[in-house]
Amino acid sequence: MEIALLSSAFVASVVSGFIPFVNAEVVVAGAAVAAPPGYMIPVIAVCSIGQMIAKVALYAGMRWLPERLPRKATERLERASERVKKLEQAGLTLVLVSAIVGLPPFYLISLAAGAMKLNLTGFIVTGTVGRVIRFAIIAYGAVAAGDAIQGTL
Repeated sequence: MEIALLSSAFVASVVSGFIPFVNAEVVVAGAAVAAPPGYMIPVIAVCSIGQMIAKVALYAGMRWLPERLPRKATERLERASERVKKLEQAGLTLVLVSAIVGLPPFYLISLAAGAMKLNLTGFIVTGTVGRVIRFAIIAYGAVAAGDAIQGTL
């Protein structure tokens, strides 16, 4: 059961990284509550890794895409990038805050980081640290809430 649960949580986390309507937090909470005791760290790890695989793909796409777009689309993207460059000074701090708090949305920050050509290693490290912190809070919170509810029944 543990392998199936972890595999499902991983796949759902990758999907949620690409499709914002698939809620990663619900995936983490559900997997944490369903996991047997002692599996909290693996749940947090596979969900964080799954999310970051998707976010790195988004980052890479935005880094690669402008070179392959038609000229008119490239000009529009450059104008949008100029607005985003105002955030560049915050750089990796913004990536970390977004990965933990979710505001601004980590999906958009991943795209912006790729467009700005933010350091990939820094993006991966700070994004992963942020996701681990966020998912740990959610997982432990969900289990604590479940235990509290069961204690009152």
